[in-house]
Amino acid sequence: MTLNPAPQGYAEGPFGIVGDGRVATHFAHYFRLAGIPFRQWSRRSPAATLADCPVILLLVSDPAIEELASRYPGRTQVHFSGSFTSATVHGMHPLMSFGRELYALPEYERIPFVTEDPALFRRLFPRLANPCHGIRREDKARYHALCAMAGNFTGFLWARLFQEFPAALGIPAEVAIPYLEQVCRNIAAAPTQPERFLTGPIARNDAATVEKHLAALTGDDYRAVYEAFARIHLRSDQPAP
Repeated sequence: MTLNPAPQGYAEGPFGIVGDGRVATHFAHYFRLAGIPFRQWSRRSPAATLADCPVILLLVSDPAIEELASRYPGRTQVHFSGSFTSATVHGMHPLMSFGRELYALPEYERIPFVTEDPALFRRLFPRLANPCHGIRREDKARYHALCAMAGNFTGFLWARLFQEFPAALGIPAEVAIPYLEQVCRNIAAAPTQPERFLTGPIARNDAATVEKHLAALTGDDYRAVYEAFARIHLRSDQPAP
């Protein structure tokens, strides 16, 4: 099977959005803000809802993409999954975390898209100002793994701190918010230079303090997480200062 053909210019009909989950809700809101016509279908909608939509955006979970794609033969179809690949549906991944709160138009316009075909993205969405970057299909799983680690694993760690501060230490969780905000600013200022934004005993190669931390985490599931980072980043060739 081959990918369905793409229109050469902006489609005259509205875009069809399949799904009503978080990503679909965000992009329906984005299209409203940008004045882009669309129709939205979910499993509760009439079957003919997207009958006049030449481009179908399948904004659903990965396992549902192929089955729903089969309902729209002959249309240009796009999915937004970061790792999924298809012989019949074009992949275009918005590199962003989509929370429960909707965003303002400038926030949506800053979202970069990572896609197998940047030229197609521009043809399909000429009215979107989003940056767009190309990726080889065989690199998508690694790309998405890196996104998942950076965007989600950090969230687990921060959630752990916000839970443990009041529960185990009697410290209000909100006192750590300025710390979180500054960590993000420091990373954004020098994203490829960890020596400029990292602090703490691993960055200082302070093995003695790392051992104290590990001892304090005995019996804690997150001890293994700390150990893994220490094993990767603590340099054994230099003494602690």
